[in-house]
Amino acid sequence: HTGGVAGGDITQGLPRVEEIFEARRPKTPAIIAEFDGVVTVEKVKNIRSFVLTGSETGEVKVYPAYSLPLKVEEGATVYKGQALTEGFKVPADIVRIEGLDAVYDYIVREIQRVYKLQAVDINDKHVEVIARQMTRKIKVEDSGDTKLLLGALIEINEFNLENEIIAKRVAAGELSLREAVGSPVLLGITKAALSTDSFLSAASFQETTKVLTEA
Repeated sequence: HTGGVAGGDITQGLPRVEEIFEARRPKTPAIIAEFDGVVTVEKVKNIRSFVLTGSETGEVKVYPAYSLPLKVEEGATVYKGQALTEGFKVPADIVRIEGLDAVYDYIVREIQRVYKLQAVDINDKHVEVIARQMTRKIKVEDSGDTKLLLGALIEINEFNLENEIIAKRVAAGELSLREAVGSPVLLGITKAALSTDSFLSAASFQETTKVLTEA
């Protein structure tokens, strides 16, 4: 075995590894809490549903006709991002609800879990390289007064840099200037490799991916 992968046979776990690395929707998606709150089970329009009521805001979210078993007891207090049903968390949901740092941690943890189930040891660094590539882009929703293009998919660092320039100008007295607004984007490894700026980093990234998915 090469590149820090050793031990048992990962073949069984490869579909799950690929599912995570390509940021696909799992076949059995778990429902995760949109905010901190309390879970109750009730009939809504004659459909058995579970309801999440926000602890602070009183906001109510209804999840109708859920098919997977609940992971939490009725009346339980849950936190934002917690899985409420059995199944796998949907990476896109994690990004939307908790952000890129949370999905980065999830990818690393979940890949490690799959490898451990197959009695395969793997170096965290390999997984972290890929998770970092998958979570480094942001989509420009509003370019404000920056030079960024609306709808562009750019590096988070570049996005932050442009906003820092605007923030400094505002601090210097140009009070009407607006910073850009963006939403985090999770890229599957194929897209992440294609969107890597340098050929060398794309090549080393693909090599790392190959080590992990063909162990």
